[in-house]
This record gives sequence, C-alpha cells and structure tokens, in this order.
Amino acid sequence: MKKILVLSFLATSLMFANNAEQLVKDNCSACHMLSKPTQAQKGSMKAPPMMGVMFHLKETLKDEQKVKTFLVDYVQNPSKEKAICMPRKIQRFGLMPSLKGVLTEAQLTEVADYLYKNFPPKGFTHNKKGKAKNSPFLITGKMPHLTKMVKKNWDNPTLALTQAQKEKLIQVRKATMISVTKLKKEILPLEKEIAKATMSGETPANLKAKVDKLSSLKAAATMTHIQCIHDTKNILNDEQLTFLLSKQKKMRQAKSKL
Repeated sequence: MKKILVLSFLATSLMFANNAEQLVKDNCSACHMLSKPTQAQKGSMKAPPMMGVMFHLKETLKDEQKVKTFLVDYVQNPSKEKAICMPRKIQRFGLMPSLKGVLTEAQLTEVADYLYKNFPPKGFTHNKKGKAKNSPFLITGKMPHLTKMVKKNWDNPTLALTQAQKEKLIQVRKATMISVTKLKKEILPLEKEIAKATMSGETPANLKAKVDKLSSLKAAATMTHIQCIHDTKNILNDEQLTFLLSKQKKMRQAKSKL
C-alpha cells in the first residue's frame, strides 16, 4: 500500500512539473529566453532572460513565498511602480502584457513554483563587479543609493511609506534615472575612446579636451546623485532614513565578509 502511495505521489509530482514547464514554454518563452542568450541574441531580445529575472527577484525579496506571491500578482497586474527590475530595462523593453485571464490563478501558482525551483539554473553567476567599473559617478561606494534602497523595501511595514511619500519618491527616482541614463550614454563610450587612444600612443595633450569633457559629464552625474539623496531625505522622516541606512550598513558588512 505504501509503495502505491509513493508511486502515486511521484507520478502526480512529475505531471505537475511537466505541466508547469509546458505552461512556461507556452506563455513565457516567447519573450523571456529560458537559456543564457548569446552575444548575437542579446540585441534582439524582447524581454530580460528568465534566469536574470529570477535572480533579481530572489536577491531582492529573499523569501520564497514572497517571490511566488509577487510573480502571481505582477504577471496579472504589471506596473512600473511594482517592477523590481532596473528602470532602464522597462525603458528598453516596456511593461510586459498582462496574463490576467490567459492563465488561471492555479496555473500561475504552478508557474511561479516551477520558476522558483528552476531559475536561475545551478552554476549561474551574476557579474556584479562589472557595475562598479561602469559607474558614471566621480564618488563611488561612499554615498547611498537611497531610492534603490527604498525600492527594495517599498512595502516593508517597518519602513511604512505613505501613499503620498511613494508618489513623491517615484518622481525623484524617475527624474534621477532619466538623467543618469542619458549621461551614461555619453560617459561609457568616451571612457573607452580615451582608454583606447591612450594605449595606441596618443599624447596627453591631445586627450586633454576629451578628459575634461569626461570629467564634466561625471560631475553632472554625481550632482544628480547628490540631488537624489537630498530630495529623498526630505521625503523620508528620521526613523525611515535611519532604518534604510542601517540596512545598507548591514549589507555592506555582510559583503565585506565574503
């Protein structure tokens, strides 16, 4: 009798997994690649790869049930305010179409469970170090990215943001990201150009004008960051600010031990 129950359970689990996998292939893979994209494929992607999406969800929400609950809700009611991906991703790909009515709540729960268990795949690594190298700011690692911290704790009851605060914070982050994204489009190519010219034997005197321009662009990006901190601090109360800075300090301490 026990063997029959075990076999029945395994068969049900396998059918559940296969069904969920098929639902993902039928409803998600047309936009979200289920494997790591090649360099050639990156230019034609319709949405971020699934492994990247799930990596960021797990990194931000931490808790398994929170990730699954977020997925079930977001795919039915996508919005910029709820989005956990970086604003530049929404700028590039736009919001995903709603799956409300396309899949049932039970099917979405199956999909969320399957995605959590299978993405990102074992061996997946996320190149966080590349972000620091591409920083558009003059000052790195010494000033908090407050709106990013706020976003990670958007509905945290300890932070307890009011609706009025949320609306103001969305505007601050939007203005900041638009400005920084625009500056990065000039900064990063100019950095590469200067580095290449330097290694090709160009004289310092001939590169001075470009270096001065790069300095000016990075100064503008840094001032945007400073303005963002100033505006965010004016929206938050003392307790909320202390909570965010305390969380950031703990995160840095944890990273330093790795």
